[in-house]
Amino acid sequence: MGESMFFRQIFDVRAAKPLDIFSSGSKKYKSVLKILSIIAMAAMLGIQVYVLLTHKVVLASDSQRYFELATLAVKNGVWYPSSLNVHDTYIFGNGLINLMILLIRLTGSIEAIKFVNIFCVYAILISCIYIIKRIFGDTEIQYWFTIIFCATGTFWGEVAQARTELIFMAFAFAATALLVTGKTYACLISGVLFALANWTRPLGIVFLIAGIWLLATQRAKLKQYLCLVLGAVMTVGVIGGAAYAKCGYFAYQATTGGYNLIMGASDGADGTSKFDVFGEGGAGYLSEKQKSEMTFKEKDAFYKSEAMKWIKENPGEYIKLMPKKMLVTLYSEGYSLGTFYNDATAGNGGTFYRGLIGRMTGQSDEKLSAADIIVIWTQGVYMVTLVLAFACVVFLIVKRRVAKLMPFIFTVAGAIGITMLLVGGPRYHFPILPYLIMAAAILIQAIATHKEHKNEA
Repeated sequence: MGESMFFRQIFDVRAAKPLDIFSSGSKKYKSVLKILSIIAMAAMLGIQVYVLLTHKVVLASDSQRYFELATLAVKNGVWYPSSLNVHDTYIFGNGLINLMILLIRLTGSIEAIKFVNIFCVYAILISCIYIIKRIFGDTEIQYWFTIIFCATGTFWGEVAQARTELIFMAFAFAATALLVTGKTYACLISGVLFALANWTRPLGIVFLIAGIWLLATQRAKLKQYLCLVLGAVMTVGVIGGAAYAKCGYFAYQATTGGYNLIMGASDGADGTSKFDVFGEGGAGYLSEKQKSEMTFKEKDAFYKSEAMKWIKENPGEYIKLMPKKMLVTLYSEGYSLGTFYNDATAGNGGTFYRGLIGRMTGQSDEKLSAADIIVIWTQGVYMVTLVLAFACVVFLIVKRRVAKLMPFIFTVAGAIGITMLLVGGPRYHFPILPYLIMAAAILIQAIATHKEHKNEA
């Protein structure tokens, strides 16, 4: 009976204990945190404006390819994807590439994406604060969240990057915030935003499932579920239909699943993005003739087939790679900080960190740069946040107050789980970073409240 009640209190909001242990009741404490959160926001905005004015958009790897595809589309007077892309390796970054096309047509470059990125950062911040207030009420958690969020250098450096994450997150977190309003029309808009998020980066389905769970925790009416699904389905239909008219395929979202899967499920795989598998002799090798004849759909099917064949033959090896994929995804927070080196590839990877440690310990002739200091600061903030976030989940489960937050925990677990199935990389945890920060803020406030009540006693 006790075990049954324990699990009910984890998954059933009605059985769980109330979230009433997070308000300190101290006006002075609250005022100080409010002031600190305003200072943190002002400092972040100042750094972002500095980046906006002094740094050009840095391109490498995926972002370089996004730019090339957008430029090609502009030259040919089309949107993405079109018939020009039928024989590409894959379709990806659909929403972002079309935004780039629009910016190039309007301004002649993609530099204006920095303004879009800044807007997205604050859309994410405001959405998360609203979610916190709806779930916890007017507690200090919102201020701790703001302080940690603004202190994380990722949200400074990503301003000058041209990647899918910020736009995806702005759509996904705004959609989630709309769901906690309890309004039926908001559910319809939320469905549209979830679909736009998935159009930009194919992780939106995880957020959408979490959104349905979130409605369940609020005991939503059937029409709210229907409006959420309707908004998503309509948007997918419109975008996919437009793509079908242009290229003959219902190319609503990225088709990188097979490409990423074979990198993480083939001979020589180590959990990271290694491209040897596509070289001659590798399981993912295609001749130039095959590449020119096969469509992106056929290539995706080929990669998936080869990867599944390897998994069936090497199930133990595949499972053994999963912890490393998770570690590779979670260990670093430098993926956005290449901005401060004017090099999108800097701020990440083993070679970079070995060089940084050499500069920190004096083993290198090079001195620490301002960019190095930002990396060290951001990595430190992130590691503390990560530890606090996982400790918070344990705390909430033990205290039997986790039920209302299970949709967010599911989102984090789902995003990490996908990387464990495919391939790992630090950038892949960026979409769930606000939830990690939220969890850290919850635990800090719980500790602060406990101390205050203890002092009063």
